[in-house]
Amino acid sequence: MIEDNSQDDETYIPHIECDEICIKQRRSKMLFEALGLDPEKNKETELSLQMRMVEALYSPFVLNLYAKQKTWCLSIENIFQKLVSETIETSFQSMSNSSLKQSYHFRPMKEIQRRFIHELAETWKLLSESHDREPKRSVFIKLLKSSHIPDLSLEEAYKIQKDYKEMKKNQAVKKANSIKFSEDDKSRLATPTLDDESFIPFNAVLLKDVFFGVTVNSMDAALYDLWTSINSFGERRFSLIQNGNVEFISENIFLFVCDCIGTDADKETKFELERQIKELSTLFNDKVKEKNLAMKCIPAKIDKENNVVLEIMTEEEPITPTELEDTVSAVDGISKELESVSIEESTVSSEWW
Repeated sequence: MIEDNSQDDETYIPHIECDEICIKQRRSKMLFEALGLDPEKNKETELSLQMRMVEALYSPFVLNLYAKQKTWCLSIENIFQKLVSETIETSFQSMSNSSLKQSYHFRPMKEIQRRFIHELAETWKLLSESHDREPKRSVFIKLLKSSHIPDLSLEEAYKIQKDYKEMKKNQAVKKANSIKFSEDDKSRLATPTLDDESFIPFNAVLLKDVFFGVTVNSMDAALYDLWTSINSFGERRFSLIQNGNVEFISENIFLFVCDCIGTDADKETKFELERQIKELSTLFNDKVKEKNLAMKCIPAKIDKENNVVLEIMTEEEPITPTELEDTVSAVDGISKELESVSIEESTVSSEWW
């Protein structure tokens, strides 16, 4: 009888059985190799499809607020979960049973929180209504026959959105790195100085990721007091920015344009305009976040005659000390509002049950 001493051999490697996931990965790899496909490209396609599902389920505002206040937003989602799941377990046939809870009435809260509940209720197909006047205005939600648990939770949707943004960022970097510049191009794209006659200053502000339902007029009204503000000497703070207005580019992109200096302006004036635009962009950024109008404001260079955006300032570009002093965190403001809110149910008349 021959004994098997292979386990005593120092070179012995234990065999691990390939499970269902392992088999699936092997098959996918073989299929990609056979068809000459790029697995990384397939992941990007799958992530893009998942992002479409996220966009169909959740509004940008809901995901934006979730990113800033996960604990509070999850507490609202848990209330929805409990309300809908109990109904599903009992089935709608039992909805006539008085013991089955069909609605929930939140305590009074701020407008930004009520908006979150209303928009999340749309995802869950729940009826939502606001009751009473400020400061006691509250939200009431009620089950409908169409009410259901979404295919993706807030946490899952946010992760997909985050991965998607990272993918897009990496794609942009790869595309930028693949571009070959000639010596003339490099010279033209170099950092401008006061001796550079061809220098074009930033002369507009791009309003990016505008929230659903925000109009050009409402954005215009929100920004008006900023670009027309007066300093402590009674002078226009942004003296080179005249006749400013917001224009529509697409459903989620607006553009703040103005009558400013011409192409024949001297170099010092061009640099002063760019400084004012950058400072104003920072103020706009705070305002749109505070009012939940958009996600970001970015200085841009435009050709007004031909209606063309020439360049958008990259996030890596340095911010001046003046801009840093004027910047106020909108996220902190929202956090303070939400920290004081108690997610409790208030009493509601029997007609809603």
